[in-house]
Amino acid sequence: MLQIIHLKTNRMEGTLPSEIGSLSMLSWFDVSMNQIIGTIPESFGNLQNLRDLRLAGNMLSEPIPEALCSSAAVHAGLAQHCGCDAIICPVGSYSAMGFAPGKKGCTKCPEGETTRFLGSTECQNFSQQDFLGMLYDAVGAEDWWPIDRREGWKDTTVSECEWKGVVCDENGDVSALSIPMARNAQVNSNGRAKVYASRTILDPRRERPPKIDFSEKLKNPSSPDVERILGQTFEDLKEYYHRH
Repeated sequence: MLQIIHLKTNRMEGTLPSEIGSLSMLSWFDVSMNQIIGTIPESFGNLQNLRDLRLAGNMLSEPIPEALCSSAAVHAGLAQHCGCDAIICPVGSYSAMGFAPGKKGCTKCPEGETTRFLGSTECQNFSQQDFLGMLYDAVGAEDWWPIDRREGWKDTTVSECEWKGVVCDENGDVSALSIPMARNAQVNSNGRAKVYASRTILDPRRERPPKIDFSEKLKNPSSPDVERILGQTFEDLKEYYHRH
């Protein structure tokens, strides 16, 4: 039976397979320093013989399986002292290994710095441009925004104020965004797809919508309350990544 999977620094992409949780004899699983996205499958909590779990340096997000966070076996039972930190450091904290090195848990990022994903090995200072890039990724813009509406987005060689639909004030701070709002394409009479309707959001002249939980992550950009979600996303991103 397979006991060890060691694939550290292999430029791996994609998500963690839930089937890993069926490897009953697995004791060591290391896929650190790759480009894995998504979450840790709930099935990982079934790995009763797992002793060493290394997921640092990927692009993983919550939730973390509760069974792992209470494991008495992984990393010598460290979870008994610091919970999920023993499995992987939360957003806003770090360690050289990506999980708690001891009973005190992961180290909180310094003031003004944070992390973007679970299991980070260092903190960084995110700029306004970084947050706009996160918004772009969060709505899946690469897949459905028309090409002309993506002009400049995520181009780090120019100011974010030059990105299509981004409006900045005299200080270079974003004051408004005008971006596509409807994801579902409709074909008009000449056979061409009409894929969006633009609206301006984050306009200080408008009444602010109520606060939302960023965990919604805009999974369905065509939902009825899309304007409310998008209208708060930029500010929520900043709050989410700086509240630690």
